[in-house]
Amino acid sequence: MSRGARAAIIASATALAALTKLRTAYAYGGQDGLHASGMDVEAHVIFGYGFERGPGYAGGFGLGLRFGVPIVPRGLLSSVRDSLVLSFGADYIYWAGSSQPSTFWSDSEIVAPVVLQWNFYLSPSLSVFPEAGVAVGVGGCPGCLLYALPDIALGMRVHFDGESGYPALVIRVGFPVGITLGVAL
Repeated sequence: MSRGARAAIIASATALAALTKLRTAYAYGGQDGLHASGMDVEAHVIFGYGFERGPGYAGGFGLGLRFGVPIVPRGLLSSVRDSLVLSFGADYIYWAGSSQPSTFWSDSEIVAPVVLQWNFYLSPSLSVFPEAGVAVGVGGCPGCLLYALPDIALGMRVHFDGESGYPALVIRVGFPVGITLGVAL
């Protein structure tokens, strides 16, 4: 089988799986959001990538804690299962970078994000969300002080209990922190 034929089969299978998920999401709509029961707590690890963090390349790692308070538990759309959540917390990140082979720097940072998160429940075991807000930080690079930046991210939750939705594995990719991987309870 040629590469083109294999690529076409893989693309077709992926498209079919995506359409099946969308159909399931539409059929799953109109029910209460999984956040309807109250606040959730998410502990996570952070894998940071540097955006204007000191001279040269920077990478980081750390720990964080987030709280999610439902403000519109049944969501904004009547045709899909969604919820609107205010998410806030704190992250500690250790950054290290190099601008030249002989120049190395490191610094710590504390970031406090406050975001609005819109959750879409695709099935009892999977939800996705965009979030946007502001992140206030202290430190992060040599000479960096207090700052405020837009905080934007995309994420997903894999829910282990279809009834309550929790615990859940949470994966988030965004700016300014980077990639977070955690567990929400």
